[in-house]
Amino acid sequence: MRFLVEGRLFETFPRLRIGVLVVEVDNRRGFHDRLESTVEEIRERFPFERPQDHPHIRAWRDAFSKVGISPSKFYSSTEALLRRALKGGPFPKVNPLVDLYNAISLKYLVPIGGHALEPIEGDIHLCFAKGKETFVPMHGGEREVVEEGEVIILGLADQASKGSIRAIMKTIGDMGLEDRVKLLVNQPFMRFRSALSRAKVYLHTQPMEAFGISVVEAMAMGCVPVVPRLGGPWRDILELKNGYYGFSYTSLEEAGERIRRLLRNEGERRKISMRARLRAEAFNAPFFEHRILRIAKRTMKR
Repeated sequence: MRFLVEGRLFETFPRLRIGVLVVEVDNRRGFHDRLESTVEEIRERFPFERPQDHPHIRAWRDAFSKVGISPSKFYSSTEALLRRALKGGPFPKVNPLVDLYNAISLKYLVPIGGHALEPIEGDIHLCFAKGKETFVPMHGGEREVVEEGEVIILGLADQASKGSIRAIMKTIGDMGLEDRVKLLVNQPFMRFRSALSRAKVYLHTQPMEAFGISVVEAMAMGCVPVVPRLGGPWRDILELKNGYYGFSYTSLEEAGERIRRLLRNEGERRKISMRARLRAEAFNAPFFEHRILRIAKRTMKR
């Protein structure tokens, strides 16, 4: 049995250091209980206001962002332990060995994991998920699958659009992407909103649109818009600025590259998302009332 680390991890994180220790232990006998005393010490002496302010936690948050994982949604094991300790109340125990390395992880705020070797067949791999890997959650239950990125095509369609919808569905089937591409057409607004709230990027495909209220709705839900470099969304919403409220494109290849860039750099995406949310708030009822009145006054003067 070998412990194999994907080379891309060291390319992404040149300063990464990984230690491996193989031991034989009798996990039925107790060890000196270091967990309770470590948790008490953390609660009494943790020097920062928030867990993410500690340099060790911040380093892992930066690492997660670098590979496109939201550190606010998915905590590193160290941050999860620290937050549980600071929360108060009884700290959960698993077994003597796990409790021991959790105590060490908390004391030094470094991630430590353990694996029982007997049930494992073949090598142990530390690598980026490729999608479709299965795992059993710590709390038990059924096996779950690590999913790849999902694409949702959403919008409104009339009778004249039926041919286009059939063509899209055929393309999805021909490419074998039924499990990764969903089509939401003429759905209740709350379902559209729910889909946008889970999304990271909104690709707008309508060129030369006069304004593009759907772009504003996506921005308000935290999506970073990628729009054609023509028409109102680019001119009036993104203010002709690439990389500030979102991005523009002139070809499918450029759109794909913009999306890949955002998904690979969660830190950059989050910053743009925050600015996009604030920008969306500007397009409120008073804004449109003012614009309509201005147009009406110009018309009356003529």
